Amino acid sequence: MKRVFCSILAGLMMLSMFTGCSSSQNSSAAADGEKTVVELWTVWKTDAETGSGKVLREAVEEFMAQNPDIVINISNQGGYDDIAEKLEASIVAKNPPTLATVEETHVQRFSPVAADLSQYLPAEVIDNYVDGLMHTCTIDGVVKAVPFGRSSTILYMNKNLVEAAGLSIDGPKTWEEFYQYAEAMTDPENGVYGWGQDFDTDAWIWESMLYSYGGEIISDDLKTVLFDETPASYEIVETMQDMADAGTLFNPYSMQGEAWDILKSKFIEGKIGMLITSIASSSEIQRLGRENGFETVLAFQPMGTEYSVPTGGNNIIMFESASDAEKEAAAKFLEFLASDEIAAKHNQETGYFPVTETSMNHSIVQEHLADFPSYQKALDQLQYAHSRPMTKNWKNMYTVILDELKACMTDTSADAKAAIESAAEKCQKILDENPD
Repeated sequence: MKRVFCSILAGLMMLSMFTGCSSSQNSSAAADGEKTVVELWTVWKTDAETGSGKVLREAVEEFMAQNPDIVINISNQGGYDDIAEKLEASIVAKNPPTLATVEETHVQRFSPVAADLSQYLPAEVIDNYVDGLMHTCTIDGVVKAVPFGRSSTILYMNKNLVEAAGLSIDGPKTWEEFYQYAEAMTDPENGVYGWGQDFDTDAWIWESMLYSYGGEIISDDLKTVLFDETPASYEIVETMQDMADAGTLFNPYSMQGEAWDILKSKFIEGKIGMLITSIASSSEIQRLGRENGFETVLAFQPMGTEYSVPTGGNNIIMFESASDAEKEAAAKFLEFLASDEIAAKHNQETGYFPVTETSMNHSIVQEHLADFPSYQKALDQLQYAHSRPMTKNWKNMYTVILDELKACMTDTSADAKAAIESAAEKCQKILDENPD
């Protein structure tokens, strides 16, 4: 990893030698009436008919219609890990794109080669982004990214099952109340589980539970693993194991296939009362639930000692190596994406947060809230947003943690405390061998 980052920095230094030349060439091209080309790498399929891919593609088309002197070349580069690897390779090859969507914890990873966006975007645009979404965009006080498809964990509930059990659709306030909800909604005769849960692909469900008990993953200086110091780190898993054995928790890790696909299908079938997952799935799950005869309601993720949820999703970075003309054109496009209408459309289409303060009042967002009133809970919960680990080692760390968590749920007799201690030891070794 150290060698990769040295290569990245070396690549940036080499690129900067050519920036002035390419900048003057672009300025000359602009003067001659040629178009400025902005390369945008994304994690979304650009031919998608739904979701973020559709929103971004249509935004690009609309922007280019309004700005005929600018071309935005948008291309899908795979998932978050895929695009990160391709970006590293492009930097070493001295040919990165102008803009890229990256998973929020990857901003730290690419911050040495990312431009300071406060130098290109008006202050009023940056100030309009939701504060809770800017934590992972700002590195050492410098704005290295802006939010686009941002989310957090949230509690989903099947309204029919909640009301049939005589419970409040406001949802449980604490984890103890949550477990009581799960028990009350469980109906073995009809194959209904009160709760169903996976850990997602990066363990952030477990992470969010840990934060709610005041725990932390890593020290502020990014040198010391801390999560094993909080008993909740393993007690959470022990409770899930016990509930799976008791039949109140649907455990997708006991089955063949992708855990999330199994879990989502079970919830949509009306066989799971509650699940915790990303707000980004809310529009789809609400639509599919209605097709199966029930409303989905959202509620705060329960608290342990406090309300605290991680934000997730993606930010957009701009590479410093781009020419001045490219950066100016890219910044103009970022400002367009930050318009109330685009932010509102993205929210309605996907469930991702409206990323700007003023977009909250846009008619599209208000229509979304009228159709899905409990979505307001997700907006209100943002005040309890918690930053995720901003270390370049986070992918390697969460892979270790996730492997241990999956093992505990695949074999519910496994020692959860020993698993967390093992994960902490391995993660500390990763930090020691690859310091930030």
